[in-house]
Amino acid sequence: MHPSFAEPEAFVFGLTNGELRSPNDISARWARAVKKAATYVSEQNSFGARELPKLTLKGLRHSHATMLMKNGTNPKIVQERLGHSNINTTMDIYSHVTPTMQQEAVSNLVETWEESKTILSIGGGK
Repeated sequence: MHPSFAEPEAFVFGLTNGELRSPNDISARWARAVKKAATYVSEQNSFGARELPKLTLKGLRHSHATMLMKNGTNPKIVQERLGHSNINTTMDIYSHVTPTMQQEAVSNLVETWEESKTILSIGGGK
């Protein structure tokens, strides 16, 4: 292993000499790895489970950020992980609302409403 791989600022997709791979090379390697994994899953799949979806690196990045946001990660942390210089970029792209998030928001609202009714009845309010 090249010594530069051990450095904190080393490239995730670096060459053995420590230099950066080209985006096309990285994408091609990723596509081959996904195809190989999908073939393996398909061959092992004797119970009718879903096949692996085709996922690009951009899709992986988007899924990563979406999952972080969905799980309540502070948007500032998501911004830093993605390398965005402006929080608005992160919020505009990755703070979309999923149906599950809508359902959770309504459930939280109902729960808060029920708690407030209990507090009001204990305190003598209506």
